[in-house]
Amino acid sequence: MSIYVSIDTVSILDITKKVKKMVTKALYNLSLDKRNTIRDSLVHEFSTYSLNNAHITRITKYANVSRSSFYTYFEDIYDAYCWILEDYLVEFQNMDELNQISATLVFLENLTDSVDYSFWRLYYTINKSLLYSHYKSADVTSKAISHFKNPSMENLSEWAFRITLHALIQEYFLYPKKKDEIIINIKKLPSIINKH
Repeated sequence: MSIYVSIDTVSILDITKKVKKMVTKALYNLSLDKRNTIRDSLVHEFSTYSLNNAHITRITKYANVSRSSFYTYFEDIYDAYCWILEDYLVEFQNMDELNQISATLVFLENLTDSVDYSFWRLYYTINKSLLYSHYKSADVTSKAISHFKNPSMENLSEWAFRITLHALIQEYFLYPKKKDEIIINIKKLPSIINKH
């Protein structure tokens, strides 16, 4: 199940690609059922707890794997989180602006599964900052995790679009009472960005 949310996909996917290298082949050597059980346990944990409150003990108990097996598959809890995050994002990393708007609207308007909603709410309200802090302190190429890469004049419009859309999606989860207003602003975004 892949869901798309148009964020600064370049920076997040850069992180998850680096992390994917850390996820061991042992994980992919597991049966699909076992891998899905681990995935489900991670989604459950990260939909219930923020990264700073998530516990490997709960994940391993729910997945019925040992703690040492967890560390065979993942370097740490951040590695496991990025594996799940990439699963949500990877399919849509190269969409143009109009497709990003459409996909974002479909995603937000159809986000009825409480587990997925909770995952994204925690991502936008807490986990995104924790990821950036963790990987920045771990010195995983700060260029890869910076929202504010130096945009050239040619791609300034695209950069402004991505940053603004990302901020609107974040507001969607931070201010649930303003969802309708935020959806309207997302729909207006291409014309606003293209005017300037």
